[in-house]
Amino acid sequence: MPNSSNRSIDSEKLMAAACSLESVENGMLLGLGSGTTVAYLIPLLGLLAMVSSRGVQPGCTPRTIR
Repeated sequence: MPNSSNRSIDSEKLMAAACSLESVENGMLLGLGSGTTVAYLIPLLGLLAMVSSRGVQPGCTPRTIR
């Protein structure tokens, strides 16, 4: 069972992911990386795409574009 410290970290990661959505605009290329907070961001991006009036549409690339 997660302890209160883990729940606090999870809450902070969720808040960071949610706050980052304010900067997302249609056409942006997002570098998500492999950090643990991205697990909170991906579902939120999906919700944003479904309900957004900003026209945000998800897409992906198979590898890093350089």
